[in-house]
Amino acid sequence: MAIKLVAIDIDDTLLNSKHEITDRTRDALYAAQDKGCTVILVTGRMYAAAKRYAKALGLATPLMTCQGAQITDIKTDEVLYSRTVPLALAREVADICEGRGLHIQYYIGDNYYYAKEGEPADYYAALAGFRGIPVGSPVSEKITEEPVKMLCLDQPDVILQLQQEMIDHFGDKLAIAISKPRFLEFTHPEAIKGRTVANFANQLGIAQEEVMAIGDSFNDITMIQYAGKGVAMGNADARIKAVADEIAPSNDEDGVAVMIEKYVLA
Repeated sequence: MAIKLVAIDIDDTLLNSKHEITDRTRDALYAAQDKGCTVILVTGRMYAAAKRYAKALGLATPLMTCQGAQITDIKTDEVLYSRTVPLALAREVADICEGRGLHIQYYIGDNYYYAKEGEPADYYAALAGFRGIPVGSPVSEKITEEPVKMLCLDQPDVILQLQQEMIDHFGDKLAIAISKPRFLEFTHPEAIKGRTVANFANQLGIAQEEVMAIGDSFNDITMIQYAGKGVAMGNADARIKAVADEIAPSNDEDGVAVMIEKYVLA
């Protein structure tokens, strides 16, 4: 069955290790759209940090950010869909993370906020392309409205252990996923990539078998499992590769372009 919808993660999937979209990948995605295939970006990034990539690819489709917690029309910047973290839960997440001396950020509108500047804030800003706003401690007391997501940033071993502890603590009250080795993200329980892609495909009348999803990290697992053709990047963790139908070359080997050329353009 022909692929009619391609859902692509941004970091370490669409982008190479230099945080660039290569010419080959850009050309393949333009050609896919010209052929009538729908292309969507589904990312943990906030809208302000993801929009430029959708624009670079000439996408007319809504941009799905914060793990699917927010869907935005990139032509008008109108928010089409939003699911936020309940205020009490957001404050509890902040208290737990700060209580352990961990860097925690919360996202409202086009900004993100954290206690103070430092290496974690610098590391994140370099990836996002802009800095957030330091608000002081305790962060929980600074959160006055429901954030679209929260993110804890630390070393990979700390993040991996924290994820399981937070899942045990919050259960199904929150979606909790590792988006990069140093990032643990908290969103509304309905804000998971697989659900977001499935809902969009259903709206377009596209069958599950006609969907290809490409990703590299733990937060991509649900959409890789949902898609008729679930693809893990060559640079993905072995646990992500284990749930995929196919392994693409790495993000430094034009893995996305290779899959588009093979399943959409051939």
